[in-house]
Amino acid sequence: MGAPGVEEVRWRKPVYAGDVLSMKRKTLESRRSKSRPGMGLTRFGWEMFNQHGDLKMTMEGWAMFECRTGDKAGA
Repeated sequence: MGAPGVEEVRWRKPVYAGDVLSMKRKTLESRRSKSRPGMGLTRFGWEMFNQHGDLKMTMEGWAMFECRTGDKAGA
C-alpha cells in the first residue's frame, strides 16, 4: 500500500565495485492505523552486508499494508 518514508539510513563502511551484497530485515514495530483501520503500519530495520559479513548499511523505515478484517480472517 506504500510507505510513508525512511526514517534513517547510515552507511557504516564503503561499498566497492564487485561487492556481493545481502540484506536482513527485522520487524521492529507494527500497529493498525488509527485514522484508516483497514491499513496497518510496520516499522522495519534493514542491515546490508558484503560477502565477508562486513556491515555496510543500516536503515529503518515504515511500510503500509492492508489489514484483514473479521470476515477475511483465515481466508
